Amino acid sequence: MKPTKTAALEARLKQLRQTFRAQLPARLDTLLNQNKQLAWQPENLQIVAELHRLTHSLAGAGGSFGYHQLSDQARILEDALIKLINEGEPVGKQARQAISLKLDKLRDLSLKEPEGEEQYAQRPVFSNMEFDLAEQDNLLYII
Repeated sequence: MKPTKTAALEARLKQLRQTFRAQLPARLDTLLNQNKQLAWQPENLQIVAELHRLTHSLAGAGGSFGYHQLSDQARILEDALIKLINEGEPVGKQARQAISLKLDKLRDLSLKEPEGEEQYAQRPVFSNMEFDLAEQDNLLYII
């Protein structure tokens, strides 16, 4: 890959990481608000499905941008939510408390700096692959 394309891609990845970091508080607020709705409507499995969707997205993006502990914790919550969805029953008080504890842990982890941030700046990205910059943008938005 030509140095200018590598530099452009690295700059774009850095920008995406910064955007993810800036959006993290809003993502957590959305999860917490969904959890509050679940407390009022424990029979509404659509809320659980939305919590799952949001958690799945957070887990994937977090891992992609160096928040590995956050991603791991989100996967734990995601697994618990899948079990609740599969049960198809109203979400009991104990399960709601467990969700709240997992969300508290996610919030705490979101305040930490990502692990391995320095690795992003030092390692070449796609060093042995050739991409047109327009193709790179399409690939990046999938994350």
